Amino acid sequence: MEGMKAMGTYSVSIEMQKLRRAGVLNTLFFAGIAGAIYAVLNWLVRKDYLLSADVDPMTALLTQLYGVISLLNVFAIIVSTSNIYSIEHKNNGLRKMHTLPIKSGSVFLQKLIILVGALALTYVIEFASLAILGGSYLPSGTFALGEVLQFAFYVFLIIMPCLVFMLIISMISPNMWITVGIGIVGFFSGMSMVGMDNRISYLNPFVLLLKPAMELTSGMNIVIISIAIIETIVLILLGIFIANKKTEE
Repeated sequence: MEGMKAMGTYSVSIEMQKLRRAGVLNTLFFAGIAGAIYAVLNWLVRKDYLLSADVDPMTALLTQLYGVISLLNVFAIIVSTSNIYSIEHKNNGLRKMHTLPIKSGSVFLQKLIILVGALALTYVIEFASLAILGGSYLPSGTFALGEVLQFAFYVFLIIMPCLVFMLIISMISPNMWITVGIGIVGFFSGMSMVGMDNRISYLNPFVLLLKPAMELTSGMNIVIISIAIIETIVLILLGIFIANKKTEE
């Protein structure tokens, strides 16, 4: 039991080192910094317009600034996931890993957990800037920290299907540029479908994460949350299955 535990700890530490060398963690961290800077600059330039808009000040703060922040996060995910399996694909690293007492499905999960943690830090940085802006500039009595936290949790949850999907593509494709290309195509498909009044379009992971930027409310959409959770679970199970299947090949 202790040996298995040690192996699990060792493999996680190895994954952390590989992702750091591949620039994955730095990419997501700097995406958070860039998103926070964008939010501040955008607000300083447009605050008079946003505060005079026919929407609640909190809604204007969250939904209007979220749009470009979400784009930065999507591209950070595309870049990060395109690199995340690059070390394994080089020099037949994946085949060599199959000789170790570690299941490929476990490696997939470890990478995903590290990615989720790094992306969570990205969101903390970005939404901390929104909270500071709201507390400093919104009219008295209109700022609600709880609403910021709820919206942050909401948009973090609905980007998960995109994150897992791109990780699967990276695992399957030995060419990182194919992963990047699929991510960009997925993003533009999301942009073209996000305005559709058709829930079938929600099956596209890139549509879900763009929806809040199109809404006139910062409230959580239960339908979108439910679909995001189901998609995330299905994609994780699919990723584990594919990873273990590749081990048998």
